[in-house]
Amino acid sequence: MSINYNTSPTHTFFLHFQKLTRRTSALELVKWTDHHEKGRAAEVLVMDAMSSEDSCYEDDENGSPKVAKYAVRKLPWESRAMKKIKKKLDKAYRKRLSKRAKERIVTRTEADELSERQPPNTFPEWALKETKLTVYVSNRTHTGSGVNPLILF
Repeated sequence: MSINYNTSPTHTFFLHFQKLTRRTSALELVKWTDHHEKGRAAEVLVMDAMSSEDSCYEDDENGSPKVAKYAVRKLPWESRAMKKIKKKLDKAYRKRLSKRAKERIVTRTEADELSERQPPNTFPEWALKETKLTVYVSNRTHTGSGVNPLILF
């Protein structure tokens, strides 16, 4: 069996659209702690916030290609809070599926590479991962000199 990857723009758009549709439909299924949490979830349900997936095909017993798995490329800028919300939505969606539909779900594995996509321009700050930037500043005093790190968030 050979494995081939499909990363065409049309196919990628289709996968993002499917994922966004599933998560949007699950918005009403989750038991949110309050309306604020539900509003935050709705705020990040946009196409550009869906992780990238590559379809991995293999030949079936008849030699026809079929999707064997999806390799998910994580968004490096995604905050822990956003990951938690997406996980809740995905869990709620899977929970409402029939037994047969659950059996037909294609396996998703984490890809070796991260997504290169940037966050949307108007994306909320809480949904973005904090990054630490270490800047070294000179600490010169009359008693001597030294270098102290200054960590910015």
